[in-house]
Formats: sequence, structure tokens, C-alpha cells
Amino acid sequence: MANRKNWLGILVIVLVFGMTLVGCDDGSGGTDPALNGTWVNNDEYGNIRELNCNNGSFEQIYNNKPYAKGTYTTSGNNVTIKITHLHGDSFVGANQNGIQKLKQKQH
Repeated sequence: MANRKNWLGILVIVLVFGMTLVGCDDGSGGTDPALNGTWVNNDEYGNIRELNCNNGSFEQIYNNKPYAKGTYTTSGNNVTIKITHLHGDSFVGANQNGIQKLKQKQH
């Protein structure tokens, strides 16, 4: 269940990208400066996901720990993401944290 929540958070962030592009498309491709900044998503278990975008580079942070890094380009209403770094905590720490919080909520 916690793993499903992690992917849901990632999906929400990707949808934010897409919705931003719908309003800011100039058709030129490259990167859209409207995406620059920090996008934050909090879930019901207290997990915090941040996506920091800066002129074609991004870093995703999960509960104040690096999760992934990479690049992105925009073209029309599409965002293409290339993940170049995936941190080890993204496989172990994040999922264990979500499972622990889920167990606490059940009791």
C-alpha cells in the first residue's frame, strides 16, 4: 500500500508538470521556465515529496532525502523526463517509512 502511495505522489507531480504546460505552451520545445521552482506534495501519512525544477534539471526529494535526479524537456503539452540518478534510499528507506506509518495508523 505504501509503495502505491509513493507512485501516486510521483504521478501527481507529473500531472502538475502537464497542467503547467497546457497554460504555458509556446510550441518552441526546450524547457519551460514556468516549471522552475519547488513543487511539494504531502500525503495523508505525513510523507513529503518535493520536486525541484531548474531550467531542464530536476531533483526529487522524499521526506527530506534525495530520491532521484535527472533532466526534463518540454515540447507542446509533453514533458519528457530522463532519470540519471536514483538514490538507494528510494528503494529501502522511503518504503519502510511508509509501511511503519501505515502500521501505526492501523493500531
